[in-house]
Amino acid sequence: MTTHTTIRSATAIAVGLFFTAVTLFVLLDDVVRYGAAVTIKHIVTVAVLLGTVYFGHRFWIELRSWRFGTTFGCAVLFLAGTLTCVLMSAGRNAEVITTKVLAANSVNTDRIQTLLDREESKKRYQAALDAEALECATGKGRKCEARRETTQLARADLDKYERAVHALPHEQVANADIVAAASLLARLPGVNADKASIQATLELGFPFLQSLFCELAAICGFAIGLGHARKPVMVIPGVSQVADPVEFPVPVMQLPPPRVAKFKKPKTTDQQHVTDALDKLGGVAGSNDELAAAMRVGKGESSKRVANCLDVGLIVAQRRGRCLEIRRAVEV
Repeated sequence: MTTHTTIRSATAIAVGLFFTAVTLFVLLDDVVRYGAAVTIKHIVTVAVLLGTVYFGHRFWIELRSWRFGTTFGCAVLFLAGTLTCVLMSAGRNAEVITTKVLAANSVNTDRIQTLLDREESKKRYQAALDAEALECATGKGRKCEARRETTQLARADLDKYERAVHALPHEQVANADIVAAASLLARLPGVNADKASIQATLELGFPFLQSLFCELAAICGFAIGLGHARKPVMVIPGVSQVADPVEFPVPVMQLPPPRVAKFKKPKTTDQQHVTDALDKLGGVAGSNDELAAAMRVGKGESSKRVANCLDVGLIVAQRRGRCLEIRRAVEV
């Protein structure tokens, strides 16, 4: 008997291929998105991922065949490959998260600085207005004109910062999904950790959970979609086995359940009834009534049975007065 792989569900295989492609995309992100050169690290990464999927699927075949050495090897390779792929994928996800955080922090820093500059410009403009009002209160003069020009320059500077503030993007929230999840978990009953610690834990664990899900989803998809069946090997005696033995599927015959014949007890004939009754009476019945009582039937039924026996010559009947004496016929 040899074991071969069969397709049980094409949909499950498609799911396994999809999650394998997702994991490959994450691991080879720099090559796919940014056109980086393919290095030895990338080739080894692909080999580890495909080996993990294969040995995770092969583990069950070896286990069913009671080959514990190769079963242990498949388990070790599967766990090592899964750990490697999860850590590398998590590292890629962490890079993306860190980039998003830095970009959000940069936008927020520029926004805060622009708002501060606007506030300083407002203060300078207000000071110029106050100085102009004080200087020009006694009449128009050289100093009043100078103060007025200073006020105009301060106003132009304020207008510039006002336009810059209006052009600013909204405040960025880094990892808004993780922040919302941390806020929800912190409000659950029985949770003693604060929002900040929960958020930090989620930021560390989220990349690993996503990578682990994709890796295990690929393994489960192939495990569901691919089955294992056994075939007998036909070896022709006297022929050298140069090529692989011829394999053919075993025909499965559905046999109907065996039918159990019910034993039917044969019916007792009239002749047997009469002879048995005569044997009980010592071979002679003094009358039809006596014979009917021995057979436990009515007189009419007894007369019918006696008539059948008389027709075949099994018994003889002689009248003794008013009674009919019945006895077995003597064989000649």
